[in-house]
Amino acid sequence: MNKEICTPDILRKGGSILKSNTKALKDKFGNPLSKEDGDKAIIREYHKLKLQGLIYIGGDGSIGLMKNILQKDQSLNIIAIPKTIDNDIANTDVSVGFSTVTKVVEEEISNIITTAQSHSRIMVIEVMGRGAGYIALSSGLAIGADAIIIPEMKCNMNNLIAKIKDVYNSGKDYSIIVVSEGVEFDEFKYKNTKFSDVISRKDYGGVSNFIVKKLKEAGFDAKAVILGHTQRGGITSVEDRILAQKFGITAVQLIANKDCGYLLGILNNKISKTKLSDIRKTTRNLTPNDPNIILAQNLGIYIGG
Repeated sequence: MNKEICTPDILRKGGSILKSNTKALKDKFGNPLSKEDGDKAIIREYHKLKLQGLIYIGGDGSIGLMKNILQKDQSLNIIAIPKTIDNDIANTDVSVGFSTVTKVVEEEISNIITTAQSHSRIMVIEVMGRGAGYIALSSGLAIGADAIIIPEMKCNMNNLIAKIKDVYNSGKDYSIIVVSEGVEFDEFKYKNTKFSDVISRKDYGGVSNFIVKKLKEAGFDAKAVILGHTQRGGITSVEDRILAQKFGITAVQLIANKDCGYLLGILNNKISKTKLSDIRKTTRNLTPNDPNIILAQNLGIYIGG
């Protein structure tokens, strides 16, 4: 790697400077590799380069990949670092990227509120998160949303409409609804999409339009805003910069001591180490007793049911 990139300037940058990709591994001729051949290629290159260790930064799929590779070759010195804006990685309370995305989303919604107020309108704002509602919940709380719709808490459309009526009856003439992209209804389901020979999953996006349709049928003026990939950019937050440095220095120290095979994390505000071989589930979701869900309920925000 160019020495000039390895400077503190990286701290201010979002995204991956490595431009890496685990969705569709290819050989040197550009031909797609099977999962098995991809694993073998990574192991082969590790030994070919005579690496002292490999620090793997990514989400649940990446962590599962590293666990699988380590099972095939236990001589590899691997440390995994949780990095995803979705914040849905198991064995850590927070992932690198989550703080930044909530900051960006809060700023975007704050701009949209101006339009909602001037037009006395309901704005349904769709945010990322796949099947987990962390981004919607945190950003919705931060901007004082009237309703937060997440995959983990089933939304009853009649109850949502009743909540919006209560908002207008209270004298407020606009409303903000934040919805996570992974939310589904009986009348609105996502289909699996094949992204490569080895990757097939739901292609999220569009639930906000369904909610707007239902609100309009109930007589409301409503518009959908899908924030999309604006959420994946921007200046990194202070919290993410510090967290990344904590994970990075810990990973280097562990590799130097040949104490490897871990997923790093933050549990109870402290750096944690979980053996990759002990991980049974790589993802996590919100639960009804999550403190932020309880907070939303106590604040009178509609969050399902």
